[in-house]
Amino acid sequence: MSDEPVHGSSSSADAEVEAYLAKQKRGAKLGKPLIIAIIAIVGAAAIAVVVLFLRAQSEAEAEAERKAALERKKKSYGRHRAKIAELRSLLKGSPCAKKVIVSLAERLNHARAHDEALAESAAFFKRCGEHRRLRWATYTAYKRLGRDDEAIAEATKLINAVPRDRDYRWWRGIVYERKGDLARAAEDYRQALAIAPYLTRIPFNLAAVLERDHKPCEARFWLVNYLRQGRRAVRQPTERLAERIKRLGALPACQARRGRGDAIISLPEHADAKVSAAVAIDGKMVDTPFEVRPGVVYSMLSSAAAKAAGVAADKGVAMIVGGPDGYLDGRRVIVGKVAVGGAEARDVEFIVVNKLPRDAPGVLAQTFLGRFEVTKDDQTRAMHLVGRAR
Repeated sequence: MSDEPVHGSSSSADAEVEAYLAKQKRGAKLGKPLIIAIIAIVGAAAIAVVVLFLRAQSEAEAEAERKAALERKKKSYGRHRAKIAELRSLLKGSPCAKKVIVSLAERLNHARAHDEALAESAAFFKRCGEHRRLRWATYTAYKRLGRDDEAIAEATKLINAVPRDRDYRWWRGIVYERKGDLARAAEDYRQALAIAPYLTRIPFNLAAVLERDHKPCEARFWLVNYLRQGRRAVRQPTERLAERIKRLGALPACQARRGRGDAIISLPEHADAKVSAAVAIDGKMVDTPFEVRPGVVYSMLSSAAAKAAGVAADKGVAMIVGGPDGYLDGRRVIVGKVAVGGAEARDVEFIVVNKLPRDAPGVLAQTFLGRFEVTKDDQTRAMHLVGRAR
């Protein structure tokens, strides 16, 4: 029997063992960084998975909370719940029904579900396009939620759509006032009153804003004009209003604002005939007499008369004026000096319009006449303007 090993000699086996061990050592040297890298990659992937899981869980929880809040709101609609459900059902059947969406948004506002009113309205705008009447509800929702900038944006859209609407101006004004933007609030209130001088509450809003903005004399003007309109005070008794007017009028700045001198304007025999007066602007006589209209708030100039008098109308504030002759578009300016006979007032507000009815060069109204004590004498057919001594 042979003594030779079946798989070779002993020295060959030892060499193989040594080679194997050396290979393992080399593998160990290379394997340690590789293992660390693999662990790092796996760890980062695990962290990413955990983050994604937590984010999804957070979003799911937020969505669940949103749905729960929505359900809570649905249950808190109170007496409006049945009507809201009915309107939603109708809207589902007719997605672009304008009357239905307006009723739904307003009903949600009544139920104090303002966020839902906004969500329903936004979905309608996206689905069906613009609907101006629905903006009333979105304006209300934003205002009640205290989202003033968005409420202002809604009111501005309404103003741009219907510039001559009296309400949209003061809608925006009350939000500006709440924000503390007194200049913009005052401008909106002025415009509302220029369109509709008979508004009963807005003179008080405007006067309050002007007093806060350190303009007591203009505040007094609007309060006096309110009383001159002969309407019952709606926010305070007439006695208190009279006291407020007296207090403001006694201020040195308001005393200085009063007109100087006096004048007599002849009245026509017939009550329906127009009253006119010769006027000088900045010391220069206007060729044609102005109409005198005590029942109008803003004095007015035609663009031709303004140009002849050197009044820079293009620098004025855009303004729409409403009155017996309809609506007139113009610009509000300050005229340095206006005189009728011996009566003179400085820094008088005028609206410059392209053309006045009956081709009049101008109208003298309360922004001028209000600087004086004005009385009428029916026996002598005269209107007396009395200011402070020169």
